[in-house]
Amino acid sequence: MKSLAFSGLFFLLVTGSAAAAAPSDFSACSKAYQERKFDDAIALCNRALNARGVDDSDRAFVLRMRGAIYRQMRKLDDAIADFSEVIRLKPRFAQGYLDRALALIDKRETDLASMDLDAAVRVEPDNFDARLNRGYLRSTQGQNDLALADYDAAIRLRPRNAQGYLRRARVHFDQKQFDEAFQDYSQAIKIIPSVSTWMTRGRAYARLGQADNANKDYDEALKIDLKSASELNNRCYELAAAGRAQDALADCNKALALETSARILDSRGYAYLRLQNFPAAITDYDAALRMDPKMTVSLYGRGVAKLKSGNAEQGKADIADAVKLDGAIAEKMAELGVAP
Repeated sequence: MKSLAFSGLFFLLVTGSAAAAAPSDFSACSKAYQERKFDDAIALCNRALNARGVDDSDRAFVLRMRGAIYRQMRKLDDAIADFSEVIRLKPRFAQGYLDRALALIDKRETDLASMDLDAAVRVEPDNFDARLNRGYLRSTQGQNDLALADYDAAIRLRPRNAQGYLRRARVHFDQKQFDEAFQDYSQAIKIIPSVSTWMTRGRAYARLGQADNANKDYDEALKIDLKSASELNNRCYELAAAGRAQDALADCNKALALETSARILDSRGYAYLRLQNFPAAITDYDAALRMDPKMTVSLYGRGVAKLKSGNAEQGKADIADAVKLDGAIAEKMAELGVAP
């Protein structure tokens, strides 16, 4: 989705001789990025950057796209270098600081990330994304009061955006302020009664041991008639994470009937893993990794499935390879109920 936004901004800003070559290369770069053809996308962005007549403003937007691709490829130093160049070219552009902060968070360089988020807010105090992400980082650092202040600001800026309420609810929940938390979860559902909002409140009920309320929310999420492979895939993954893996399989199978992709195969592999059907999980993870060899969640999930199938050597090798690609993958997967 972000790539589409970058593309639109780029077309509005391209002028002069750059308009002849750079936009088509950038559009192709954006398309390749969406299709997860990252090497092709980088080459096309490079062509756009080397086109004659590209001014600093145009260059900044192409660099943002290339930085985003590097971040997806886990080439975080390259991503940070591109975002740093964006900041040099456009020092009053809050999004440049935000982009670099997110890459720094991926590297677990949270002190530097915090400085960039502060800079983004300083440059543009009413930047919703900067407030939202600084609130998240502060919450992970135990600065709950400061996190709540940022979420309050984000909600004032966009009172009809559910994300502010969902993020603030999580902080309230972790502080055992359950009334405030469920008020925010319910407000998010009121704004957008989506799969995500129903599932999020359901998981909160589940954490309190309120299984009946949790399942009622999961059932509401299942009532939503989804048509696209992407939406079905997202619900499959969320249901599997919530312990409703059998329901998840139905969604993943529908998604795969519409589109065969590494992401959907990974989701179904995860559902099978949650059902302890390890051979089926390995088969889907194998297929996902053939399509996207650097998909760390599939690599780690396959490693766990192999370990639990008794194949310790290959399982450990997969997990080690996943950790090399993403040092935080074990922690991320543990939150999803996946551990050796």
